[in-house]
Amino acid sequence: MPAPPHTPYSAALLVAGMACLAVALAILRHRHVAGGRPLAALTFALAWWDLTYALFWAQAPAPSPYFWLDATYVGVVMTPPALLIFTLEFAGQQRRVRGPLLAGLALEPVLVLVALWTDPWHNLFFAGQRAQNTSLILDAGPVFWANVVYGYLLVAMGFGVLWLHRRSAAGVHRSQTTMMLMAVAIPWLSSMMFVAGLQPFPAIDNTPLAFSLTALIVAWGLVRYGMLDVVPIAREILLDEMPDAMLVLDARKRVVDMNPAARALLPGLDAGHIGRHAEVVLTSWPEVIHGLDSSEESARLHDDAGRWFDLRISRMKDPRGLPLGYLLVWRDVSALQAANAELEALASRDPLTQVFNRRQFFLLAERELLRAERKGTPLTLALLDIDHFKLVNDTHGHQTGDEVLIGFVQRCQGVCRATDVLARYGGEEFVLLLPETGGSDASAILERILQALRAAPLETTKTPIEVRCSAGLACWSGPAESLQSLVGRADEALYLAKQQGRNRVVEAPRPR
Repeated sequence: MPAPPHTPYSAALLVAGMACLAVALAILRHRHVAGGRPLAALTFALAWWDLTYALFWAQAPAPSPYFWLDATYVGVVMTPPALLIFTLEFAGQQRRVRGPLLAGLALEPVLVLVALWTDPWHNLFFAGQRAQNTSLILDAGPVFWANVVYGYLLVAMGFGVLWLHRRSAAGVHRSQTTMMLMAVAIPWLSSMMFVAGLQPFPAIDNTPLAFSLTALIVAWGLVRYGMLDVVPIAREILLDEMPDAMLVLDARKRVVDMNPAARALLPGLDAGHIGRHAEVVLTSWPEVIHGLDSSEESARLHDDAGRWFDLRISRMKDPRGLPLGYLLVWRDVSALQAANAELEALASRDPLTQVFNRRQFFLLAERELLRAERKGTPLTLALLDIDHFKLVNDTHGHQTGDEVLIGFVQRCQGVCRATDVLARYGGEEFVLLLPETGGSDASAILERILQALRAAPLETTKTPIEVRCSAGLACWSGPAESLQSLVGRADEALYLAKQQGRNRVVEAPRPR
């Protein structure tokens, strides 16, 4: 006959079973993440094992004396396979959880349950001694002992998977794995306590309580580390020696891991920020938060120290295509940015005089023309030509001619305002754009340039050179006039200045 009621043990099993059931229901909300489904199956199996075993020890009404005891084996045979699958997915080895492994793990429980429920026909499970094994099986048939060995072998394999994973884990993953190792070790500790005669309920199988404690530790880990939210992702690529700053976030944008370069880039960042939201950690990088919330994958950013970074946002997914988290990589491109700026300057400036070249001038002039049209302000354009420059080259050589061009630009810049745009138009000819300046004010500026040239010769390596300049200016007549028309009128005025004896300023008449 079955064992008499054991109220304390039944109550302990009932509490453990309800706790496992609550954990299983909570885990179902996270079943989409790696390890979620097998962990839910594990805790459901433990809940079944505990609750049916509690009913057995409470002698609850049943169709047969051994009904509740036989029912416990549904949970018994499910627990080790579910535990192994969970550890594999937890350790990032989902590729191993495929059809052949799942089929093999499902076959053994079915065979054991069939042998249990048909034992009266063959005695392979209880070996004809069921009446002596009502509370604790100490002597049974080959199927029973094969299942015991098989179950603990799967538990040992799960422990080994976690142990190997812990060796390469870091940060929160290492803490998670340590927690799981402690949990998986509990059934083994329970077995050792049984052999030593130290179990709390003598002559009673404490295995379901041991496995239930495993589940409860996992539940505590859910609260402490958010194990099913902060999943172990991509640690193998976060190499500590890499110069790029790397930060890993989970699917909820909480910090999972970081490398030393990230700690250097983000002041105050340390292991204490594990689990904190990105908005808290990246307060000085609002562009990054925007990139996470949008579909952006890259951006060019700079910090308060003037450094430039290329940010790369990688959105990681599991084999089912579900989101796992984000990998943020900051690459310092300050040198590249400086080189690009230098190339841009070379492309927009005259290499000899360092003022804008003709192409860049027209780009800037078009913008100023639009601005003048929008604001209704005057705009004047002038063309300046160095008088008798060919004679300088023929007499003193091209090197002296280059020095004259440089000196001429310096005299002009000494008179021009910060808002004026000076460019080399070609050869010894220069163009000057004067925003928000009418004809009389523009003429005054150009006269001051001519006076600056007359004030003293330009110093060159060979000899001082007297330099004079002719200038033609044209005032923009309004939206109907294009930039090309404005330049054409200034050119006509320059031609008149040369015809009238050079070294003078001539203003073009307004178009009719």
